[in-house]
Amino acid sequence: MRVLVDAGHGGRDSGAVSGDGSLLEKHVVLKIARRVDQLLVPHGAVEMSRDDDTFLTLSERASMANAQNLDLLSIHCNAGGGHGFEVFTSPGQTRSDSWATSVLQELVEEFPERRMRADFRDGDPDKEERFTVLTRTKRAAILVECGFVDTKEGEAFLRDPKNQERLAMAIAKGTLRANGKTPREIKPKDPAAKPSPAALTLEDRVKALEEWREEIS
Repeated sequence: MRVLVDAGHGGRDSGAVSGDGSLLEKHVVLKIARRVDQLLVPHGAVEMSRDDDTFLTLSERASMANAQNLDLLSIHCNAGGGHGFEVFTSPGQTRSDSWATSVLQELVEEFPERRMRADFRDGDPDKEERFTVLTRTKRAAILVECGFVDTKEGEAFLRDPKNQERLAMAIAKGTLRANGKTPREIKPKDPAAKPSPAALTLEDRVKALEEWREEIS
């Protein structure tokens, strides 16, 4: 496993901002990325694009992954008044798609109450965009949107350290599974950080989506 953990934005680029301006995407994703890095380091060659409040261009992030022959895992928060999480890959079927599906599977199981923002038109749940960090990398690359920082509900969710820990755990587990590893040894720092809801699998979500499509057709 070879991964560059990329905390989006940084420095003069704050990324998305909460309604009152008190929560910045660049700070949230750095906390999540640092924890993902800690969880993945024992299992392979893992680096971070930034470990402080540094500005990097999108091309620099892709070049960093290419120079070190690493897959790229870019972590972000969303904006625009929505709800839930989503994972992006570049267009077409590549190894990135199975990685994105594994991460979404773990996010669904960790947060069964939250919406998975998916696009099943090509048979899998990831969304496809020509983002620079996805198209200029030589190896697999995914971009994870952890939630909407510009809504009151999203801000409260993303500000909570327990949710940041759970997001990092899900992303790390999905990354390990995509690399043929069993993530059972990964444990949260705080056992109370993870509740015990009934697990809702990706297949359950797909079935629910198909039933919803039938109802509105």
